[in-house]
Amino acid sequence: MVLLPWTPPYDWAWMVGFLQARAVAGVERFHDGGYSRSFGVEGHRGLIHLAPDEEAQGLRVTLSPGLQPVAEICYARIGQLFDLACDPRQVAGALGPLAEARPGLRLPGALDAFEQAVRAVLGQLVSVAMAARLCVISDARGAVPCRSAGAEGAGDAAATRGGADPPRPGGAQRRAAPDGAGGY
Repeated sequence: MVLLPWTPPYDWAWMVGFLQARAVAGVERFHDGGYSRSFGVEGHRGLIHLAPDEEAQGLRVTLSPGLQPVAEICYARIGQLFDLACDPRQVAGALGPLAEARPGLRLPGALDAFEQAVRAVLGQLVSVAMAARLCVISDARGAVPCRSAGAEGAGDAAATRGGADPPRPGGAQRRAAPDGAGGY
C-alpha cells in the first residue's frame, strides 16, 4: 500500500459523486468510501483499490500483482484522475471569492486518454448513464473486469438514481444528426 498525498483541503465527497455518476459497470466500483477499478497499461492488467486517508492527507492505494511492474505509471495516472497535484491555495488565490464556496474542489481527470476520449464523445451523443453502459459494451481493449473484486452491477449510476438520466443543458434530451436524419 502506498500513500499518494494531496494538498488539503480535498473535497473527496464531490469527487466521488462526480466519478460515481459516470462509473462504468464491471470496470469501476465504489465501496466503503473507496474506489476500485480494473486498469491496463503497457501490457499489464490488474485492479487498483484506493481510499482517502483524511488524517494522512492522501489516497491509500493498493495495486494487484498484475500492475506491480508498472506501479509508478499507475500512481502517476491515479494522480491525474484525482487531480492530486492541485494546490487549492493557488486556485483560491487565482479565483478569489469564486473559490470560497467550494474549497478543495478538484478537476477530475482520467487514467487513460483513450478512455477519456470515448467517454467524452459518448457523453456528447447520449446521457451520462447511457454513455457509462455503452463503455461496457465497447470495451474491446481487454480490461480486467472489476467484478472479479466483487463489483457485481457496481457503477450503474442510473440504478442508484432510480433510472433517471440527468437533465441536459437547455432541456434537450436528443440531438439531431448533422444531416437531419435523426438522433442517436
